[in-house]
Amino acid sequence: MKHAQEGGCKLRRGVCVDSIEAHNNRWLIRLRDGETLFAQSVFLANGKHDVRGWSRKGGKQCDLVGFKMHWRLNPIETESLRGVMELFLFPGGYGGLSLVERETANLCFVVRRTELQRIGTWDTLHAAILSENLHLRRRMRDADALWERPLAVSSIPYGYLVNEPSGIWRIGDQAAVVPSFTGDGMAIALHSGALAAEMFLAGTSADEYHRTLAAQLSRGISLATHISRAMVTGAGRAFAPFGLRLFPHAVQWIANSTRIPESAIRGNEKTQEKPAHRIERIA
Repeated sequence: MKHAQEGGCKLRRGVCVDSIEAHNNRWLIRLRDGETLFAQSVFLANGKHDVRGWSRKGGKQCDLVGFKMHWRLNPIETESLRGVMELFLFPGGYGGLSLVERETANLCFVVRRTELQRIGTWDTLHAAILSENLHLRRRMRDADALWERPLAVSSIPYGYLVNEPSGIWRIGDQAAVVPSFTGDGMAIALHSGALAAEMFLAGTSADEYHRTLAAQLSRGISLATHISRAMVTGAGRAFAPFGLRLFPHAVQWIANSTRIPESAIRGNEKTQEKPAHRIERIA
């Protein structure tokens, strides 16, 4: 942000966009407070939440509700999690537990909307998951919640990959939504932003940028979405532990196959090795 401002950009905080529409070969942006702005180019980088009139279409798995909560684990469990992402399955969904900055544990999961409606609330769902998974229950023993309540998002369009011509540059989750178990969402956001900037400065159109990005990501996102759809089924949950014992290198293959191809990495973007995954079935 600071670098952008030093380069002459005007930064506005706390501003809500109400609508975006084409107007005389430019874009007319209406703000929630009634102010209007005009722009030659618009970049949408508003994450999983859509701007009115610019909803994403074409998600392959759209029936999931996502939750995210930060915790302070006891020191022994914190140390055991270092360098590892643990993936767990439960009826109607799956989730992950990993360390983020400042020794904080991030617990996040997605669940089918119908399953959430049956169970009722975050508290009862969280309790049900812990009661069914001894490994996760041990991890969360004596853990302190760092937030009063979790973050939540619904109708996540897993498998979405931008393909509609619009003239607007879509970045991150506005361009592609990979299932969360891959851990590659932030990498895609950074990559799409760098690619968009490079192609914009080269005079390329937004539609050509979208075609280039889709060609780079389509295979990995398609594979990840097929796996995600299987993981929330009873058959997929039952098969996972058996399959991973039978094919111990499957997780590494999935991780490699669902990440951004090395040939697509541009500029000074760097990729890090994906942490190991340990899958624990919830009976």
